[in-house]
Amino acid sequence: MSERNWCTVTSDSSARKGPSAAIVAAICGAEILGLAGYSTVPALLPQFIEAWSLTNTQAGWLAGIMSGGYMLAVVPLVSLTDRQPARRIYLISSAFSALSCFGIALCDSLLPALGFRAVAGIALAGMYMPGLQANHSWCRGHNACANCSVL
Repeated sequence: MSERNWCTVTSDSSARKGPSAAIVAAICGAEILGLAGYSTVPALLPQFIEAWSLTNTQAGWLAGIMSGGYMLAVVPLVSLTDRQPARRIYLISSAFSALSCFGIALCDSLLPALGFRAVAGIALAGMYMPGLQANHSWCRGHNACANCSVL
């Protein structure tokens, strides 16, 4: 008995037809746009340093605290996808990601910005791998590997 490649298409009737190219594009676009907010603070860090008179250490905390939030949340949130649909975790995390982006835009000092960046890291943990899992669950069959490789 040979092992099946996880990308292989089955010929039995239980294999479901994958979504249309438009749905796959929408899922991939949502994943890319959802993750785009994480690069805004590092890209704007010189402006934050000047506007808030940050020291190099404070700037490092602002840029790096997102990674701390991610590291704390990634294992529990990815494990949660075994009990909850990945799409649900992705959508909730997307809402928190949007909240963190809007929150950073309204901040006028370091301390609240650190909180919103930590939330951004937690949201990233709930968006990246669960988003890939949700995409793969939508894209079973003929193009599953190709669709996931886009991301």
